[in-house]
Amino acid sequence: MALNHLQSGLGILCAHEVPPIDDRSELSDINDQLVRAFYRLSIQSSLVGRQPPASFHRSSKGPSSSAKAIFTSLTDARESLTSLFVKSLRPTHLEGNSDAALDEERSRRAGYIFQLQEWNSRLGLFMIDCLPNPSPQDMRVIRIMRIQSLVASIWNATTVPSSAEDFSHECAFDSCVAEFDKILSLAILCFDDDDTTTSASTLSSSDSSATYPAPSFSLEMGIIFALYFTAIKCRSPDTRRRASYFLSQVNPQREGMWDAMVLRAISQYVVEFEESGCLGSVTVDPETWPLEEQRIHGIYIDPHCDLQGRVQKVTFVWRPGVWRDWEKNIKF
Repeated sequence: MALNHLQSGLGILCAHEVPPIDDRSELSDINDQLVRAFYRLSIQSSLVGRQPPASFHRSSKGPSSSAKAIFTSLTDARESLTSLFVKSLRPTHLEGNSDAALDEERSRRAGYIFQLQEWNSRLGLFMIDCLPNPSPQDMRVIRIMRIQSLVASIWNATTVPSSAEDFSHECAFDSCVAEFDKILSLAILCFDDDDTTTSASTLSSSDSSATYPAPSFSLEMGIIFALYFTAIKCRSPDTRRRASYFLSQVNPQREGMWDAMVLRAISQYVVEFEESGCLGSVTVDPETWPLEEQRIHGIYIDPHCDLQGRVQKVTFVWRPGVWRDWEKNIKF
């Protein structure tokens, strides 16, 4: 229901005429806030496999941000990151299925990775120039944004197939272990801030002089998806196990589409399944990690969850030579 509501809202906003700059009103300000909120929420929709309406990516109504502009606030930095993340999640279309189209897509993704590196540099300069003494709440916001920028970078680095004929490339994630480890390092720092966590956990700038109880739920995406993404995609046994464990430590335990306890149980199943096909012990040596044909390529979580029985139905997709899928009731 939430996804359907989000899709409908995005469609309405794409069709809505934005008032000219010289004709601003209170209604215009509300429109701007709605655009920013739905634009940000579209990231969650894309990550669960529900692409926004076709007109969404053709629309220029999302928050715009120059790649060279100086950040004026954490909100400005967040909107810039959101814009890059949304672009990164545009589906890959290889017209004609040719090598030329593949090279063009790789170039586009490399450009996004460069812009994300620039974004991190600009955030660092903003902190030096405008935020020399950040509050714990500000630091949590900054760390969450850096985590999400790493997810976007990994996504861009791995989303292009190795050839026009091969759209399966789980082994590509093995080159991103350093980025996955950075995600975990930043996540640990977020846990250290939990005693002073405020509404900043929803990635909104707050009054640094005010403190609030930590929320039990957030509409915004924070670090839960990043930990789950690390656990199911990184094949380093230590890294993925730490990510799965950290899913039991997050606060709040529900961020938008993501329930930490459900995702932890799913990630544990994925690790056990993939490593069960290995001949010997899985160690730090990449030669011992699960092979491509042992890896789960797709995970589709049923929208209905048995909360009373604490059971979540999940469909897994595997390719041990040919594509196969099966359903599993995951206890959490």
